[in-house]
Amino acid sequence: MERDRIAAASAKAKLYYDVHAHPLAPLKIGTEVRIQDEKTKLWEKVGVIVAIGKFRSYRVKFASGSVLWRNRRFLRPIRAAVTPDPEGSPNTPPGDAEAAGTTPHPATDRPSSDSPPRRSHRERRAPNRLDL
Repeated sequence: MERDRIAAASAKAKLYYDVHAHPLAPLKIGTEVRIQDEKTKLWEKVGVIVAIGKFRSYRVKFASGSVLWRNRRFLRPIRAAVTPDPEGSPNTPPGDAEAAGTTPHPATDRPSSDSPPRRSHRERRAPNRLDL
């Protein structure tokens, strides 16, 4: 009787946990990753996957040459940095850039700089009981 109640409670807890839990995508050999430091919890170290083990473990080689096993939970793949093309791309003719909406928007009309900036705030009033 007590065991059934405990089993039902643990099944309910598992159901709620599994709603947002999901497996992490596997990493491939040669993928550049960031590694979370165990003490500081910061993603400072960078390494490359050199081998894949069992149960989500990966062998990571650091720039210093050291090689360590790390769980997938503590590895994040590094995204390739995307650099924006200066002043349009070579595939887009200059006349089409305006139609595509890539031209900068003109500055909006702003009040004169002589007046101080307006800062909206809640109006404070004394309670009615203090009115004598």
